[in-house]
This record gives sequence, C-alpha cells and structure tokens, in this order.
Amino acid sequence: MDTSRGSAMQLWLLCNLVLIIGPSKAEKGLYKPAGPITARVWTNSSSSPPFVYPELSDGEFGMPLLQRKPNLGICVSGGGMRATTLALGWVRALWQMGVLQQARYIASNSGGSWFNGAMSYTQVPLKQFFGPYIPPQQLDTSAAQTLSPGSYGEAVNKAAPVMEILRKTLLDLVTRGERVRAWSDAIGEAFLDPFAVGSARSSVTTLGTRGRVHERVSQQAPSIPFLTAGTQDRPFPIILGSLILQNNPRKFFPFEFSPLYYGMPPLQLDTQPVALGGGMVEPLGFNSAPPTAGVVSPNGTKAVTVSSSSVVGLVQAVGVSSSFVAQKTQGGKEGREQLLSVEEFDYWNLWGFKGVNDAKFGDGGGHDNQAMTPLLRRGVENIIAGSATKCDPFAGAIEYSKCQYDISGLYGAVPLDMKPIDGVAPDLYNKMLQVFPKEGYTQFYNSMVSKLKAGQAPSIKQSLKVLPNPFLGIAGGYTANVLWLLNVKDTTWESALPKDTKKLLEDFRKGRGIGARKDAASTIYASLKEFPYITTFAMDYSPELTQMLSQMASYTVPQRCRITRRPIVVAHPYFSCSPNILCTAACVCKDWRQAVQQCAACNTYVQIELGSCSKPGTTVATAAAQLQPKIASFASWLARHGPLCLGVDRNDEVTDAVVDEFWATLRSSNG
Repeated sequence: MDTSRGSAMQLWLLCNLVLIIGPSKAEKGLYKPAGPITARVWTNSSSSPPFVYPELSDGEFGMPLLQRKPNLGICVSGGGMRATTLALGWVRALWQMGVLQQARYIASNSGGSWFNGAMSYTQVPLKQFFGPYIPPQQLDTSAAQTLSPGSYGEAVNKAAPVMEILRKTLLDLVTRGERVRAWSDAIGEAFLDPFAVGSARSSVTTLGTRGRVHERVSQQAPSIPFLTAGTQDRPFPIILGSLILQNNPRKFFPFEFSPLYYGMPPLQLDTQPVALGGGMVEPLGFNSAPPTAGVVSPNGTKAVTVSSSSVVGLVQAVGVSSSFVAQKTQGGKEGREQLLSVEEFDYWNLWGFKGVNDAKFGDGGGHDNQAMTPLLRRGVENIIAGSATKCDPFAGAIEYSKCQYDISGLYGAVPLDMKPIDGVAPDLYNKMLQVFPKEGYTQFYNSMVSKLKAGQAPSIKQSLKVLPNPFLGIAGGYTANVLWLLNVKDTTWESALPKDTKKLLEDFRKGRGIGARKDAASTIYASLKEFPYITTFAMDYSPELTQMLSQMASYTVPQRCRITRRPIVVAHPYFSCSPNILCTAACVCKDWRQAVQQCAACNTYVQIELGSCSKPGTTVATAAAQLQPKIASFASWLARHGPLCLGVDRNDEVTDAVVDEFWATLRSSNG
C-alpha cells in the first residue's frame, strides 16, 4: 500500500471531520513575540541561605500587602467537576467569613485549578462570581434548580467539555504547533471564558509589587492583554502541574504557575537528559530557547534575554494542571502526545541553562493532588485544605489509605502492597510525597471516623511537624496547623433540607431519579445517586447537583471553623498581624465599638462571653437573652467594619444558637 497516499487520505478525513464538527466559539491561536524578551530568573539551587520567593522578598517583586497578611494559605485539591464545585462552596464560605481576603496564598490542582484560575484573575466582583449562599432550610427544588447569573456555579452547570475535547483533538492533529492543545482549550472555554480570562493570546501578571512589575512586563508585549491577579480581596494564586519524564522512576516533578513566575523550585540533578528545576522564570520568558548569558549564582536573580516559542498563558496553566490523561499515560509515547492532548513546552533549567525541547507537562496530581506542597515550600504555618475526597470513610484505615493515596501519601502511609500509582511504585511514592510523620495519618483517619459516627461532619484539625523533603523543595523543621475540609455525606445538612429536596435526593439514590426527571442524562443520574461521592469522570452537572454540592460545602465550613474553635479572621491587609497598639475588647456592646474605632491600628481579637453585656450576678438564661440582640447588632457592624477586628471566638457558655444567629446576620449583611 502507498503509505503516503494513506497518510493523505487520513489527513483528508480528519479535515472533513473538523469541518463537520464545526468551529469552536473562539479558536485559541498562540502568540509568538516578534523579538527577544527580557525576563527575570531566580535560582533555588542551594539551601543556604534559605530561598526567598519573589513575592516575599524585599526587592521589586516583593508584595508588601501580601507580606503583611497572616501566614495562612488555602489549598483546593483535584477531582474534576466534583473538586471545582466543592471549591466554589468552600471558598465562598471563607470569603463570607473574611478568611479568603486575609489569606496569603491559594494553591490548587486539577479541578481546583479551574476554579482558582477563574477566581484569581477575573475582574468580575466576587459577590457575583460566588453567587449567594443558601442555607439548607431554604434549598427547595426551585432554589436548587436556579443558579445565579454570571456565577461560577452557572459556568459549572453549562460546562460540557467532553465533546469540545473530541473536536479540538482533531484540530490538534491538523494544526500542530499553532494552537493550544485540545484539553486546555476545552477547559478554558468552559471555565475561564465566562469570566473573560480564557484568551490564549495573553500572559499573566500581578498588581501590588514594589517595582510595579505589571507595568514593565506589559510594555514588553503591548499587543496582548495581561490577566492580572493581586487584588486586595484575593490571595496570591499558585497553580500546580507536573513536568513528566516517562523514563524516570519518579515520572512526575513539581511545577508551579503563578502570576510572577513559572518554574520548578526544587533542583533535581539526577534526571536525564538534563537536570531539572532549580528556580523559576517570569511567565513571558517561559517556553523559550535557553539564554546565552552565564548562569545565575545559587539563590540569585538576574535578567536574561530569551526568544520565546510562544507565550504560555493561564488557559494552558489550568489545562496542564488538570491533564489527567497525561498523568495516567505518563505523557504518552512519541507520536501520541497530540492525540492525548499533552501540552509540550521548551524548558530549560536554572542550574545550568540546559534545555529540553517539547518537554511534556501534565496534572499536578502525579505528585500532589492536594496542592498542599506549594504552601509548605513557602513555610506557610496555617493551612485550610479543601479535599474533594470520594472514598468510603468507613472502609477501614488501610483501604481508605489505598483509595485516598493522595492524602495518605502526605504522611508516607500508602500501603506497600498497592499497585503502582500512575506508574510510580508505592514505596517511591511515599518517599516523593511524605511531608508529615506517618502517625499523623492514623490520627487523621480516626478523627474522621469518630466524628462521622457521632453525626458530625469531620473538622479535622492537626498540628503536624513538617518533614524535610528535598524532592519537593520543602525545608521543613516547623509545625503546620492544618484544617482539613473533606467531602463527606453531611447528615446534619441533609436533615435540614426541605421535604421536596430530600425526596429528590432519595429518589436518585434509590434509582428513581430518571422517572422523577425525564430530561436527566445518565451521567447526572449516576452523579446524584452517589451524592456526594461523585465520580471524577462525570463531566455533566445538572443545576441541582451543582447547587446542592456547593451549598453543602459552604454550609460545613463555618460549622467546622466553629467546632475547632479557630478564630474567625477578618483582618484588613493594610494592618499588621503584630500591631503595636492592641485594643481591649471586653464586650460586643456600643461602648466597645466606639473605643475600637478610636484606635490607630485595630487588629483586635474579640472573645464573645456569655456575661459580657450583662451585670454581675445575672442568671445564665437572662444573660443569654441579653446577649442575643447584641450579637446580631455586632454582626451587622462587623460586616461594615471588618478591618477593625482580627478575629472573633466564643467561650464555652455561648450556645450554638447564639453563634448561628451571628453567622446568619453576618452573611445577610455581606450579601
């Protein structure tokens, strides 16, 4: 057979298939700068002195407001549509509580990165982006079917990336090197385009640097837009991916995308054909030929001149972070990358400016699906971890550790009799990922199960020693306070639902859902039937599923923060967490509010006590009755004057009813 004729016939068929399927809403062609780019590089090839990340430095890339925030980070895990929907719920609640606004970082992987990329870079107001919180008592079927216009929940419901991926994969095969790969393109169209941050012909930057870096970089590429992070009400975003070496036993190496830099912070000297990592480069300088200038000194920084193959934007970062196909196939064999929609970039290390053309990149879940390690690399001491778990919590500690290996691996507790995890042996996987002592996993699991048996949603708070992990670039040697937010069946939330919503959920779980909704597709049916343990591969979410899963997640956050007795932090970024003026908060009455407003720097921590607004000798019942309206008044005031207060907590005498009233008023005032 004439192979050339056969190839021509295949190409003709592919072209006709593309024409039959039709064009996308906006094909994402790549942007290649007309001339050389000057980009800053940073090296992290020595442990002494400790590496300082650019945003935390004293130089032009340092971000003063970020540095004044508490040492708090949020991470949202991978898990496809389940993860992105849960992230919406968790982070919405943290925003309403004021926690999101004062966190330094938000790190993400896979489905969590769809949410993170949209939220962190869009100019859409967060109130519109999140949509309203709906308490379970008000979540009837009508409310469950109604998603707020312009919200992320609406985008999740409308997302139908599977057919787009198939169509765009065909385009990949006939337009090699001219466009964003099919997976990234489809994900961007579904989750970024609704918020005007999906253009491939764009780069990223951030506001808030000492040297006004965003102005300098935009001058280097004036013909493209720059998606901008760094607004005061949002943390610094880090999107996690993996650089894939198929022939290396570890296969997946940590890679970060941020608005200031892209790169692989830890240095790996034993990889072939070149060493990997050792630092980062500004986004405009990524995907280029290696610079010809001399290498940078260890833990140094300098400007280099490079020729970019094409600019890598947010849509590709989010696509890489969630490319589980690349993860499951370890990048694919030569000639299959386009069919598998694997992103390939020209990469060079910061150790010796040695490069690899068409290096393969994929899902960050290959080495950390929880996206916690970027925070530990930066020494973050307080972490809120949203984990889109999907496994039966009562399966037993060993079985659960096998199913949720992405959690047990952080403790080095993956059972050694498991099959290889995406091609990585379990003992090596433990060594790659372990950042906490192994006994911490037993504590984690036992706490989860005991709380579920008691009818409580598990609010797992752990104080964990951070272990050194050179592979991940984690120095360790400090204690991290981790608050886990897990996706579990919340019986308290379900019991509070209206009767019609309870029946809807019960019908689907018992297999009657198709009859109840004739338009329900099989993927929706399967998803609601397993609620909330929805398969990662379900890619078509009904309004009810989107609303119920995200609202359940929002409901559980304040409950868990209350149970763990952590402060409700509402610090303003302009104020230091170690003020030289401390206000005394004796009660939540008018006199205290007037006193606080006179302070020069008011990072005041408020302890709500039962008798704080009553005379000595008042009975408990009377004191509670007197405190209730004061709490409602205080919550209304706090929504308008959050910058005056560092945190709010209660003593043991203050009942749940009083705190629930506080939350209801604060949410209502915050919209």
